[in-house]
Amino acid sequence: MEGGLRRARLYVTTQLIAMRNDDTKKYSIGKWTTPGNYDSVEEYMAACKALFPKERNPDILFLNTSNFPQGLICEGRLSQAFYKVHRDLLEEELEDYLIWEEWANRGCKRGQGKPYDWPMYVCEPALFRMQLVGKGYSCLEDFIHGNKRWMDHRFPQFQFLPSEAMAEEEAVKACYEAYKGRIFLKQLDVPIDIK
Repeated sequence: MEGGLRRARLYVTTQLIAMRNDDTKKYSIGKWTTPGNYDSVEEYMAACKALFPKERNPDILFLNTSNFPQGLICEGRLSQAFYKVHRDLLEEELEDYLIWEEWANRGCKRGQGKPYDWPMYVCEPALFRMQLVGKGYSCLEDFIHGNKRWMDHRFPQFQFLPSEAMAEEEAVKACYEAYKGRIFLKQLDVPIDIK
């Protein structure tokens, strides 16, 4: 399976190993895995369990990640959305996608050890492509001044907001946000406060 997440990896161990060992040792009793080498969450999780034959029914735990969107995992669960993202995301989009995913989920609340189901749109590559409108800008003002005519043409509905007191530049600032050198369009935000 090819895609932008083909090299994304998870370090897998089990709850039992984590409980019985100190922090240093539990990070050495496990294995790095590549979920993109499998066709489904079920197939991947079965392969993870097979890594620990001494446990009758191992309770999988992900302790570390490499190039992996954090919104797609929760302790020992991998979201079904991973395989959609994996198929749809291009290799050259990965770095921007990971920053977008961090930006989009920065307000997400997650209970300690509490599993939840992820809505597909939280990590949808199509939404990422719509919200990422610029990169390489040190601040929002640089983006606004450098792209004023482009924004007027592409997003005319955001030239003015209903508030008459709000200046045009302030209206644009209300619609865009700078984060780690990228500019994101806020009006397409999705609900991310998952309880």
